[in-house]
Amino acid sequence: MSRRSGTTKSLLLTINVIWSLFFVAAIVLENSAGVHAGVDAAPNIEEILKAYDVDEDDAPDCQVQDIEKIICPRDEKVCCGDISEIKAHCANLLGPDVVSKSKLSGSKSSDNTASDAYAGCINYVSYHIVEHDHFACCPSEVCEDWLDNVFSDFDGDFDAFDVHDDDDFDDDDDGFDD
Repeated sequence: MSRRSGTTKSLLLTINVIWSLFFVAAIVLENSAGVHAGVDAAPNIEEILKAYDVDEDDAPDCQVQDIEKIICPRDEKVCCGDISEIKAHCANLLGPDVVSKSKLSGSKSSDNTASDAYAGCINYVSYHIVEHDHFACCPSEVCEDWLDNVFSDFDGDFDAFDVHDDDDFDDDDDGFDD
């Protein structure tokens, strides 16, 4: 009888080990499926950036940090650097197919009324808020300091930095410049 009870204990121990391994395997599979689901559910950066191809007053809030890590340049100086650097960053981010469709590319096939991810990217990334009405969404201590210097140059005289031609100002929303 002692031999049978030893076999029963050994069988129960084996079953417990198998169930434990099964349980661990199920957890590992569930976690890896979640990781793959996250990759498959990656945000469509092109669609997000199209929302920023608007006037500043109509722009959505800046994105959360996880999205900013994708959109914003690693080098903080790019955001307040030359516009050509910002354009190059956005072109690298979005790729040549998106850029070639942009109204900024001069393509005759682009739909100038459609939202433009390339233009939206430039608006989002750039700190050139005074002369180009960009949005300065990317976090950058360097560019915050640069912008402080730009505003200190105003010295209270905002008309000195009015880069918009008043003749092109359309204040009656009829779609025509008066």
